[in-house]
Amino acid sequence: MADEPKLDGRQQSTHEIQRLVRAAQAGEGSAFRELVERFMRPVYALGFRMMGNHDDADDIAQETFVRAYQALDRYDERYSLYTWLRTIATRLALNELEKRRRRQTQGGERFDLLSETQAHSGPGPDADLDAREARERVAAALAALPHEFRLPLVLRTYEELSYQEIAQELEIPLGTVMSRIHRARRMLREALESHSAKRPKEAGP
Repeated sequence: MADEPKLDGRQQSTHEIQRLVRAAQAGEGSAFRELVERFMRPVYALGFRMMGNHDDADDIAQETFVRAYQALDRYDERYSLYTWLRTIATRLALNELEKRRRRQTQGGERFDLLSETQAHSGPGPDADLDAREARERVAAALAALPHEFRLPLVLRTYEELSYQEIAQELEIPLGTVMSRIHRARRMLREALESHSAKRPKEAGP
């Protein structure tokens, strides 16, 4: 499990993160702003994968840091800061998705998604374009999954949580986590294979 996200060169040690947290807890606004700058990108990326669009991802990320600031005095340093932020973001996403569901009702261990879209691709002058299109297809297929399948797959594939950790995060049984991830992987493969089958074949010389 990767407790801390891989950030850019500004990332320093866990000790430095803890120093900033303590400074923020003591009322230093600049320390909390630096924490936001360090962790906004991975929290936003998680929100995007869970919600499937940029507007919702932005809302989730912003609200995550609002909640974190309000509860900063209760942060437990035994856990990485990102683990704590991820839990807040996941709860917010689950709550929002459940609200929408109610409104609608009333009215391998690591699955390499990208490789699935590039299984028949080879190197060439259009490799970068192909890779970008592949990422876009994966993102679209992921966003189209029902949220009860999308969220555990995101936590497993991108956040690298164990099945037990996902069960705790989403508050569902371990067996349910395993079955939903298995089904989500199958649904994604089917969606990506269907897209590949519909692509027009290149004309020959």
